[in-house]
Amino acid sequence: MTSVKVAFFPGKVYDINLDVPASVGAVLDILEESDGVTIEDCMQMTVGGVTANRSTTVFDGQKIVITKMVKGNAVDVTVIKFPGSSQMVTLEDGATIQDAIDAADFDTDGFEVKINGATVSDINATVVSGSRIVLVKKVKGN
Repeated sequence: MTSVKVAFFPGKVYDINLDVPASVGAVLDILEESDGVTIEDCMQMTVGGVTANRSTTVFDGQKIVITKMVKGNAVDVTVIKFPGSSQMVTLEDGATIQDAIDAADFDTDGFEVKINGATVSDINATVVSGSRIVLVKKVKGN
């Protein structure tokens, strides 16, 4: 089994499992078919920190990083769903808490939203790079 990560910046990280080592193109085709991800010509690809193209072979444990130029400064935010998982997302400057949650593909139903330890009162507030958004399952009191 070959397991690779595909990281889109700005965007999110996907885990792809294959039966054998494959080309970057084959991995991207899987993403396009399964998740509707579109790869644009203006994106740069690297594998293991080295510039790659669709014919580059990817092996178990490697990460494909796909970078797209964004206007202004990029905002890196960690979104954690507890219990569950976490995603590091990169967004355009001016993005909101809701944008970050959407980019992580999380749903807020039944969860309290916190940013940097404080309860969120406005889901449309702007996030800054380095922010940590945590979705905590709501629990009923005694």
